[in-house]
Amino acid sequence: MRALLFFITLLSLPLLGRADARLYIAVASNFEPAARALVADFEAEHQGVSVSLSSAASGTHFHQIKHGAPFAIFFSADQHYPSQLRKDPRLGEIYTYARGQLVLASRSAFEYNSAIDAITEGSARLAIANPNTAPYGRAAAEVLATHSFKGPLIQGQSVGQTLGFLMSGAVDFAFIARSQLLTQPDIFWQRVPDTYSAIDQDAILLKPEDKLAQAFWSYLQSHAAQAIIQTFGYEVVIND
Repeated sequence: MRALLFFITLLSLPLLGRADARLYIAVASNFEPAARALVADFEAEHQGVSVSLSSAASGTHFHQIKHGAPFAIFFSADQHYPSQLRKDPRLGEIYTYARGQLVLASRSAFEYNSAIDAITEGSARLAIANPNTAPYGRAAAEVLATHSFKGPLIQGQSVGQTLGFLMSGAVDFAFIARSQLLTQPDIFWQRVPDTYSAIDQDAILLKPEDKLAQAFWSYLQSHAAQAIIQTFGYEVVIND
């Protein structure tokens, strides 16, 4: 009987106090470095809690979630995928956690207009993320459309893979997220003029009944979390 009472008491303990508390979060590739910093800060304040991150293109995570992936929170690189998921009334709220910035990057110093001319003419190799699954890829495609780009390019499944193409020397230039530059100090970059749709990035609470997910969701909207997000090259958007 004592053993049974102990087991019942253990199950009734708050989730944040249990040593095996684990939270699964899906994160867009561009936001992974910032997400890891947020997780480290959150875990430091909640002993015994473990947060697992899965990084991929937003479209990839969207399809995984639609097929039952056990994520509690999804950090998308745009607003489209969370809004589509929110059609399910069982899911929680949406929060715009950041506004991303598209940059043109290279392993050598360059001038933006000259680089665009070389890319447009086909004399420079370019990589972008897949516009069909990666919001930063869609933004890059919008920029290229304003320059009548017709040349060949390499597509990565995410901006993480796109950066890999640049670092390996497979391309001369790559359109990536500014947030990726903090981990690559030797890269040269130029901010892309605002010729693309704003990259407002939304998160959605997939398991509103999960106490640990609720705790992280509240933390995400704190001043401490917003300060960390800004250090990674994002703008913080004021939610209505």
